[in-house]
Amino acid sequence: MKASFLFKQYVWLVDTIQRCKRITLADLNERWLRTELSNGRPLSRTTFNRHRNEVEEIFGITIGCDADNRYYIVNSNLLRTDTVQQWMLSTLTVSNIVGEARNLHDRILLESIPTEGELLRQIVEAMQRGVLIDITYRRYGSTTDAFWTIAPYCIKLFRRRWYLVGNIRSTGSQPVTPGDTGTLPVSLKTSTEIKDWHRRFHSVPHRENKALQSITFRLYDSLPKEVIEEIKRKLDINEDDSSCDSIQYQRLRQKIAEFEDAGYGQCFLRDERIAAIMQDTLKHFDGERYQLICWCIMPNHVHVLIEVNEGWSLSRIMHGWRSYTAKEANRILGRTGKFWMEEYYDRYIRDDSHLQKTINYILNNPANAGLDGWPWVGERSTGSQPVSQASGLHPRGTGSQPVLQAGGLYPGDGQDSGLYPITLSFDRITSLILTDEPFAVDPDFDAEAFFSEYFGVMTDDRIPLQRIVLRAFGNERYALRDLSLHPSQQLVEDKGEYVDFELFLRPTSDFLAHILSRGRWVKVISPESIAQRISDMHREAL
Repeated sequence: MKASFLFKQYVWLVDTIQRCKRITLADLNERWLRTELSNGRPLSRTTFNRHRNEVEEIFGITIGCDADNRYYIVNSNLLRTDTVQQWMLSTLTVSNIVGEARNLHDRILLESIPTEGELLRQIVEAMQRGVLIDITYRRYGSTTDAFWTIAPYCIKLFRRRWYLVGNIRSTGSQPVTPGDTGTLPVSLKTSTEIKDWHRRFHSVPHRENKALQSITFRLYDSLPKEVIEEIKRKLDINEDDSSCDSIQYQRLRQKIAEFEDAGYGQCFLRDERIAAIMQDTLKHFDGERYQLICWCIMPNHVHVLIEVNEGWSLSRIMHGWRSYTAKEANRILGRTGKFWMEEYYDRYIRDDSHLQKTINYILNNPANAGLDGWPWVGERSTGSQPVSQASGLHPRGTGSQPVLQAGGLYPGDGQDSGLYPITLSFDRITSLILTDEPFAVDPDFDAEAFFSEYFGVMTDDRIPLQRIVLRAFGNERYALRDLSLHPSQQLVEDKGEYVDFELFLRPTSDFLAHILSRGRWVKVISPESIAQRISDMHREAL
């Protein structure tokens, strides 16, 4: 039997079992005999088991059997959207179907797939060998070439175009800057270090029995347990990764912070009456129970940096803050029940570098979350200067990205090595040469996770993760329901004439362009800043 014919049988087998979820060999045979692949002969158990082994060998897909003798795909996660296995099987399944209808070829129209075969082969070879590649690249609108050496991390197909994602080391005439088809998520980084903090900030004396502590506490509905578990699953975190200094734990903290900043839950602290009570409460015992360094009251959580005074513990301070504010907030809202989440996050400041990052993060949190002009953020003054200016930090409200999220394929990675992440389209690469210089892929790099907070291929970690609500009208109600824009998409409300969906992502130009292309049939309901950008783009297009 020809190898191509066997291959078609393997593809049919996987596709049928995947669509049926679980199926007996008898039911599988009934479907098998209705295809041209069977040639009228049933699928014997011996042949079936041989096909199972070949499928696992070729595709890495395991076909298991349950207690009821029903067959199923054990590692069905490999067949989710955007995986190589899913793409291969879908392509081959379509090929099988169309191949059986040769008399209809002139009536079956398909979109072309970008070949760029030689480039694809070279880049895949470089990824397999783990070697750097020298690339000549010309951006749209440019009249000169850029020459870069790149560590190829992954490739992605998006809207009939191949893209390369990797770390770049500039080797030629052009600097590394953002462009239309070569995107570089460069984050701002504070260069001024805090020096002699304890000497200059005499209003916050530091002694051996006292320490600066950073605290984050949240509203009860701001971070569902299932969200944390999903983040842990995506980051492949287990209980052994609980060390505060582990890379995985730091990534977990960042993902949680980004989810909070997206504004999940009822966000009671967005009510200025409640936010004012919280801020007044923080200031009330400043100097008596603790020294208040800086703070930020976000819609669904609070960040505070304090130095606890002698005779007081953080647990007593937290109890006072939360019990009073919960009672007052519930009174204003006319509600009863839990207001704050029981757990809170606190951490001692280790050194000046950690202190610098913490203050920078707290003071810039509103701007980085898209809350321009947010009033509920403050800092202690030392003489005539606030701490951020006296220490050389970015001033409050600049929107500068915290050092904690600066650079690299992951926060903090790559900057010191002179390598920076970039996304390049294949069609702008004018030449490519494999070098003999090896590179090591970050063992924690996950291509799916890298794009998980984006729609499309453009990435920029300076854009905050946001909760976006879309309202779809007409047939777009069904199109969005059946073809989700993003894995996070969920139905919020169905009013018949329109349907609301929520998504959690970073709205890059790819996302905005797609929403713009849907015209009046899709509207951004929130956040208002994104709705305004779409509105401005519509007007500019007229």
